[in-house]
Amino acid sequence: MAKLNQLISLACAVLGMLAAGTVNTFSLFGPQLARQLDYSQLQLSQVAGAANVAHYLSAPLVGAYVDRVGPHRSSFFAALLLFGGYYGMAMMCDNALFTTSYALAMVFAVMTGIGTTIACAVALLTVTHRLPAVYRGTAFGVVLGVFGLSACLFALLHGSLVSSAASYATEAHATPATLLLPPPPPPLLPPSPSPSIMVNEGDSFPFYENAEPASSWTVLLSDKDFIALWLVKCLAVGVGIMYINCVGSMVQPFAADKDAGLFATVGAQVAAFGAASGAGQLVVGCLSDHAVNTARLHRLWLLNGSILAMLLAQLGGFLVMNAGSLLVMSIANGLAFGALDVLLPTLASEMWDSALVGRSIGWLALAPAFGGQLFITLFGLVFDWHQPAASSLSPVGCEDIACYRDVFTITSAACTASLVVAVQLYRRRTQHAAVYLCADA
Repeated sequence: MAKLNQLISLACAVLGMLAAGTVNTFSLFGPQLARQLDYSQLQLSQVAGAANVAHYLSAPLVGAYVDRVGPHRSSFFAALLLFGGYYGMAMMCDNALFTTSYALAMVFAVMTGIGTTIACAVALLTVTHRLPAVYRGTAFGVVLGVFGLSACLFALLHGSLVSSAASYATEAHATPATLLLPPPPPPLLPPSPSPSIMVNEGDSFPFYENAEPASSWTVLLSDKDFIALWLVKCLAVGVGIMYINCVGSMVQPFAADKDAGLFATVGAQVAAFGAASGAGQLVVGCLSDHAVNTARLHRLWLLNGSILAMLLAQLGGFLVMNAGSLLVMSIANGLAFGALDVLLPTLASEMWDSALVGRSIGWLALAPAFGGQLFITLFGLVFDWHQPAASSLSPVGCEDIACYRDVFTITSAACTASLVVAVQLYRRRTQHAAVYLCADA
């Protein structure tokens, strides 16, 4: 019966994440939204950034809320927010509201962002408390992998079902409704024990020293390890958020290339990123459990490799020459983003009190709110700055790859700084040659 409850909980978390993943599909309808409502690229970037800022900025409060009230009411509230946000944007596309101001579009984007945060918090809280700690990396990989793969799924549905702005009303009803499909998860079990390490055989002590592990958020925010992880997520994950939200504009220079075919469509790029992200989350989640439980490697070792992969993906931006090479870059960014997206919350759930995992992951999730918005805004500024004067009113009038290539200089520098911070964290945690082990279930 215990295993059946665990499987039911995992299924509920997966279905909730499927609905939450709709936030990654903005590139599918973003350019069309801009054309329909006459937004500039910078305004479109601000709308995309609003969803991401709300998604991450609300995370500490959402985490505390979900920790307190549980997953049942939280799931229903998330469904209402997702429905309202998507339906509002659909009404704007149909000119059914009193204004088409991008400020109102940002309000609807904020609703979808907060709804996504609640759905994600419910899923992660459920698998943390319901599944054995020894499989935590794998469980996080499965749940977060669905979050990434949902972008691929909805990209395929978008290409086959959506052909006009009026169709967004159907999407607005359908996408958040998936959050209502799973039954409420079973009651939460007591928190799983914290991980530990062994310095000498037979001599163990808590891996993450916390004088007050569950009493004060000020202790958490003053922890050097937390600050390091926060900076890593701000820079490296923020770069990935910029890419998934702006790839719709990146592919525009290839839209007129008849030889590019399917590769030049926004759906193909988003689907490639989503599929690669989901694969990266699942594979790296499993690998991290294997590294900890079998190979006796620190989970931070994989974090360093994932940041390096994101850096290489940004450097690959300078080599993009056609839609096919952009697709390769989308895959590379997706893999690195997925790896980071599963490792960072897994570490947060283990480094601090698992009884308040929503709080720990929530405060860490603030980082991409700043990083993602920063890089999305920089992309919009660079893109608009390169616009020809004659087409300055066009949201997608740039006709050359150089319109956004300069952004990769900035993102490469950000990933380099993130790698330096992560390496220092790894060295500090392994300076006594400690071996990181997961606790038994």
